[in-house]
Amino acid sequence: YTTLFRSTVLSLFVNFCQGTEYYAVGFSLTLVTEEVIGKGTLIGIVGPLILNIIFGLAGGLVGAFLAPRVGIWKLALFGFVGTCSSLLLVSFLGRSPFPGAIWLAGLFLGVFLFSHAFGPGTQGVVFPTLSYPTSFRGAGVGFAQTGNRVGGALGLVFWPALSGAFGLNAVALLAVMPLIGFASLLVFRWDPTLVNVDVDDYVDDPAHTDTTYFKVGDVGPQVS
Repeated sequence: YTTLFRSTVLSLFVNFCQGTEYYAVGFSLTLVTEEVIGKGTLIGIVGPLILNIIFGLAGGLVGAFLAPRVGIWKLALFGFVGTCSSLLLVSFLGRSPFPGAIWLAGLFLGVFLFSHAFGPGTQGVVFPTLSYPTSFRGAGVGFAQTGNRVGGALGLVFWPALSGAFGLNAVALLAVMPLIGFASLLVFRWDPTLVNVDVDDYVDDPAHTDTTYFKVGDVGPQVS
């Protein structure tokens, strides 16, 4: 039960933090690309799309390649480091402290997407999927996804208000989310890729195995 508690809490934290940061930054992508390239409806759509295709896709592919080699815990940890650092740099560079800084701000938004894609964005889904035995994996994954949904809702609903009130300072405030995710990974050190979570599953215990089955055309259960 200790392992299940640890994996459940960690899955909730990772999903909540990654959902909040991603949906909030999704709102910022349009603002930054319009600042760099120019304003316009088409630019506001195409700019974020290009960033997601280049950096997001690359991050996802890197995550898929590294996951079985280094473990998903490390990928999520380093991913949060990347997203936190990127947000702080975007907050600083977005103020145009020197000529061309806004272009670097756009680049670090791409770094954010890359770090998110190979780190918590992908591993937030993998954590609960691999953390629960087959008998209640569906319920465990569904419960963990509440963190993602709540975080995403907060990012979409409150982020425009925060950015309107604090400007670029809101981006620095948002860096608290990956920092919390990073801390949760250090507190709950759990990597399901290193263990066999099905070894103690009740379906493997003959005393608790449900032997009821249905055949095509049957109107009721039969006992094997």
